[in-house]
Amino acid sequence: DAVIDEAISKYHLTETEIMNRGYKIYTTLDQEDQKYLQEDYSNKYLFPVEDDQSASIALNARTGGVLAVIGGRGKHVFRGFNRAIQARRSPGSLIKPLVVYAPALSRGYSSTSTFPNTPITFSENYRPTNALGYESGKVDMATAIADSYNIPAVYLLDKIGV
Repeated sequence: DAVIDEAISKYHLTETEIMNRGYKIYTTLDQEDQKYLQEDYSNKYLFPVEDDQSASIALNARTGGVLAVIGGRGKHVFRGFNRAIQARRSPGSLIKPLVVYAPALSRGYSSTSTFPNTPITFSENYRPTNALGYESGKVDMATAIADSYNIPAVYLLDKIGV
């Protein structure tokens, strides 16, 4: 669906033209990665609530090429709603490793570096909290990422800058 959408917008083709005129479209999709992702999304033990939804995109870190994509769980409908490319939602905690921890690692911090995990006020009146108000003193980076704590992420971002 994403490939068809891109061809429509980039090359001004219609869906009918793309599907019926013999175009060959080459992508970076890896069939094995796609198969594994689809198997994971079909695994009832990974999604214990039947109606839970999710989306996932696996990228090649070197090239940015899409290796696999899943736009939701359940029966796929051709040209149906695809959460991976059409949902407009906040990235939530997924963004913390990308915009805080990875840049910090490149600036000399390590997975064992420790950060406060108690309330701190930033920028006059911004006071982040963790889910359920959890506090624990200091935590190392690995724990802060694994437990998705907000306070260490904001503290570190304040230190390294945006």
